Amino acid sequence: MIRSVKAKAHPGVLWHGLCLFLLLVLNAAVLPPFVPAAAAQPAGFANEVIVPGISAGITIAFLPDGRMLVGELTETIWVVQPGASAPDPAPFLALDTSALVGEQGLMEILVDPGFTTNHWYYVFYTHSSSAQGNRNRVSRFTADGDSTVSGSEVVLWQDDVTAGFEHHGGGLAFGPNGTLFISVGEAFFANDAQILDSYRGKLLRINLDGSIPTDNPFFDGAGPNLDEIWAYGLRNPVRISYDAVSGRLLIGDVGGNVASTAWEEVNLGV
Repeated sequence: MIRSVKAKAHPGVLWHGLCLFLLLVLNAAVLPPFVPAAAAQPAGFANEVIVPGISAGITIAFLPDGRMLVGELTETIWVVQPGASAPDPAPFLALDTSALVGEQGLMEILVDPGFTTNHWYYVFYTHSSSAQGNRNRVSRFTADGDSTVSGSEVVLWQDDVTAGFEHHGGGLAFGPNGTLFISVGEAFFANDAQILDSYRGKLLRINLDGSIPTDNPFFDGAGPNLDEIWAYGLRNPVRISYDAVSGRLLIGDVGGNVASTAWEEVNLGV
């Protein structure tokens, strides 16, 4: 079930609201032209560019020791040392982008709770493949200091169809009992969000080893449903957040393209 709280807004405001902190911190110049001019700042807040020169920043994650990982849509992850004003010269991770089109790319980074001992982190990105077709996937990687172990990728989930140009979703969040939530956009195929044999427009739930919890609500084994599906009917759920205290899962879903009818949603996954 998905319950939603709606707010009438300019198309894309939710997406940019969710990313606003990242974009302001990294490079105010990358804000899209329809974002309104800065309003008066609330008391106690200050805007400060601390790491300039990030051209396609889309997500950030902090390692337990305070290092900041900055993920770019162009599928490069940079590491910024605590107190530094620039990323390290060498990427933390650089993925193949040779066949990517449209908005395909890296969407999210999630650091494993046991990173200090296992050095794992998770990435939602579009895998570039001219042979198979580009596919959205979620993989686990193993870090080694300020870089990533070559060949350490473990694919936990991959879409069964070629990625669309837009509406990839891309949210990641840990759930209870060693589970991982994944939000997937409908790639502009709205009807696919309403059927259970497509990953598009869905919230997925898997175990951290890539297996599927048998208590997922639409799990039917050898039946027609895709067993990873936990909720459906989404458009472009770019960010999700699980609150372990209340057990609530919040889903940020981007609204439509027509300003007069578009609604931005914060959905409550139940």
